Amino acid sequence: MAPGGRGYLRLLSGLKSRLPLKTDFLISHYPEGGASLQPLLSRYDYSKHKPEISTSSLIHISCPDLRSCDPHSFLEWLGAVDADISCENSSSSFLSSLVCPEPKTILSQALRVSVCGLLLSQDVQRLIQELRCYLEQLKLESWASLTVHGFVDSPVSWGDREHGFMRGGENFYTLLLFHDHTYHLHLATGAHDTCPP
Repeated sequence: MAPGGRGYLRLLSGLKSRLPLKTDFLISHYPEGGASLQPLLSRYDYSKHKPEISTSSLIHISCPDLRSCDPHSFLEWLGAVDADISCENSSSSFLSSLVCPEPKTILSQALRVSVCGLLLSQDVQRLIQELRCYLEQLKLESWASLTVHGFVDSPVSWGDREHGFMRGGENFYTLLLFHDHTYHLHLATGAHDTCPP
């Protein structure tokens, strides 16, 4: 993005050739690239944002057998856990009729961590490495899951493919890591998007 560079000129040309609209941008940069953005940012009002991190402890939650559970049921269950929706389907619950897929076990405790912000791919890779180290230390039948959501209104979905955000918005992947270094990768995209690579 250095001023005068090929990427800079392409972006500038693309923005100038469209309607003269005002818009907000969310920009992230690699640590070594911050100096090249400074001349551009100095001409505009901007603010810096750090990712927001929240944690919560979960106790006594039903968990499906992750190696035999079908991907759709697993993602539905994981989404319910993340949204703090009970999967017990009690008669007093009008929020959800979801039940934990069978066979299931009860997890005595789990930790849910959410990082909300614009992360670089190297940040996600670092998170995966930390999860792998954590699983190696436990040496138990344990697992960890990492879900990365793209923006619902992102213009691109996978690779350089156009994203059908006017019709859906699904744009995420979940990496399920096991202690024995195996993993499951679940990719999701909207019905009007090109399938992930």
